[in-house]
Amino acid sequence: MEEEAQHVLFLSKNQVARQPEVQEAPRKKSERKKAFQKRRLDRVRRRREEKAAEELEQELFRDTVQFGEVALQPPELTAQPRTSTSRGQPGKKSLMLRMLLSPGGVSQPLTTSLARQRIIGEERERAVQAYRALKKRQGAQSPQPPCSPHLASRRKAETHL
Repeated sequence: MEEEAQHVLFLSKNQVARQPEVQEAPRKKSERKKAFQKRRLDRVRRRREEKAAEELEQELFRDTVQFGEVALQPPELTAQPRTSTSRGQPGKKSLMLRMLLSPGGVSQPLTTSLARQRIIGEERERAVQAYRALKKRQGAQSPQPPCSPHLASRRKAETHL
């Protein structure tokens, strides 16, 4: 028992002195924390003001209708929405083909001189003669020109009928 008492006395002497009645002074916020808190509160206040202004604006757009009030026709909306893209109705585009097909859409070519017409005619005749000669040579080289398989099967089907 004596040892236990000695041990308790030893522990009590070596303990840190406690003073429970003494309160610690509250820590002061650092300048950075104060500045951050101020900015945050300012943002919150600004958001509240913006939200209140938005609600007030929405209230102006709201139309209160009394019970029993009759509308003879729906309201006419004349303003275009800000975010809309102007889309024309289908078939209203001015296409080049439409311009070509419309009367007066294509300017008529100017009348060419007789000399120019004669030169163009001669060139056309030479091109036709060259094409005919080419086809004649190809026909002489092979008795039957090669044709695609689907055409050959169609010809066979026609001969059997």
